[in-house]
Amino acid sequence: SNLSQVELLERIENIVTAMGYCVQKKNGRLKVVMQKGQKSPGSLCVAAEVFEISPSLYVVELRKSFGDSSIYRQLCKMLSNNLGASGSQDLLTQPLLSAEAVSNVC
Repeated sequence: SNLSQVELLERIENIVTAMGYCVQKKNGRLKVVMQKGQKSPGSLCVAAEVFEISPSLYVVELRKSFGDSSIYRQLCKMLSNNLGASGSQDLLTQPLLSAEAVSNVC
């Protein structure tokens, strides 16, 4: 994503709280868990961490500890749609260097 680390973490927190989950923050990471007292088939525990690839590119890593895989996939899709993420196909079709940059190197 091109969003900053702070913006990404805020958006993740907003999305998961809207889904009815609690967020625990620690050391720049988010842990997503069911609200206390809730026991349902939709239980899920996920950790989210944001890594800086370059000053304008960040990657969000989600790790599922336990819970419903279909809800995890739903969360992944929702986050991908709302975090300014490029689809992997878009990344594969974008040139790494512009033609001008290549001609300057050669």
